[in-house]
Amino acid sequence: MSQLLIRDLQTQSPGSSLVTLYELEMPDGSTLYFHDGKDSSSADVTFDGNTYESIPVEFDGVDLTSDGPSSRPTLRIGNVLTVFKDALGTGFTYEDLLGKQFTRRRTLQKYLTSSPAVELPKNIYYVDRIGTTNILSVELELASPFDIEGVKLPSRVIMGGGCSWQYQGASPDLAENAQLGGCTYNRFSRVTLPSTGVTYINYVNSKDEPVVDSAAVIGTWSGSGTVNGVYRTVKSNLTKIENRGSFTTGSSAYDYWQMVTSTTSTPADTNAAWRRVWVYSAYSASATYNVYTDPNYNDYVTYTLAGESFPRLFKKILVTQAGSSQGSNPAYNKHWDLGDVCGKRLYSCTRRFQYKNATSNGTTVPSTVYDQTVILPFGGFPGSRTYS
Repeated sequence: MSQLLIRDLQTQSPGSSLVTLYELEMPDGSTLYFHDGKDSSSADVTFDGNTYESIPVEFDGVDLTSDGPSSRPTLRIGNVLTVFKDALGTGFTYEDLLGKQFTRRRTLQKYLTSSPAVELPKNIYYVDRIGTTNILSVELELASPFDIEGVKLPSRVIMGGGCSWQYQGASPDLAENAQLGGCTYNRFSRVTLPSTGVTYINYVNSKDEPVVDSAAVIGTWSGSGTVNGVYRTVKSNLTKIENRGSFTTGSSAYDYWQMVTSTTSTPADTNAAWRRVWVYSAYSASATYNVYTDPNYNDYVTYTLAGESFPRLFKKILVTQAGSSQGSNPAYNKHWDLGDVCGKRLYSCTRRFQYKNATSNGTTVPSTVYDQTVILPFGGFPGSRTYS
């Protein structure tokens, strides 16, 4: 509250009358500004850059209490066939007002022209029910933001050990009004290191396993190598899914591994000196991409969608069930799925936000050591960063 109002309201005679103004969100996204027109002139009122039209209105039922249920004020609006009906817009009904925001603003008349606005704290409610309606008036029952059916406090569910943020929902390249949640990981999986300002590509799958450029593969593991180097071993006895739904058993592919610590031992999931990675290549319409009954071995590709500036990672999930075609180009369709998917764990944040670069076969890959000075915006519990 403004210090000017505090001083005025502490006196027996503030020297000016109290003016109450109302704002109602309309179904088309616009806002209706109005006041009750109780003064003798019933003139429009200008305040804070908006013009408030005089409409016959009654607002009652406000009750401030520290216990029990919150009050549910009632707003009755007259002249519904003229002013209010025009503001409602063609094609909308009173039911379209459900869930819309209603704001009560109060100030002293002498502060109507002040800039910035001098006023009492705003009272914000939401239209929860349409009451009595007739040709003369409509009655709206209001509720506080915490008293709407189905609304929870806090507004997001806290899950133990699992992040509830939408992955890449608050990507910094999105407009502010398009951002959702607190996950600020770039939607094209691009990481800019704060220490150098250099941007790298960092794809990670739903198992928190890095997916690296196929050019980073040094070769088949032969017993010696370098830390952060990427090597492959043969994977046998896979079943490949062919066109028309047939199967080819006994197929082979590769397992890919990145060396974590210097070793001469054979790569394996149980060997702490290695971690599993996967590889991608740039999509080519003339290439063949494979799908297996074990989907971990399905091929990854990068592809730039129409209207976007950078490629995304896609994973083949289905070959066409008719003809010899491999199916459509990578997109959100039955043949492809996004390859960079969050595992929703704290470790998932580490793999992305604490990225450090390394080199394998002259190609940039994620280092097996992470930058632990970077704060993680993990949305689970316990969280590592506070969001309001």
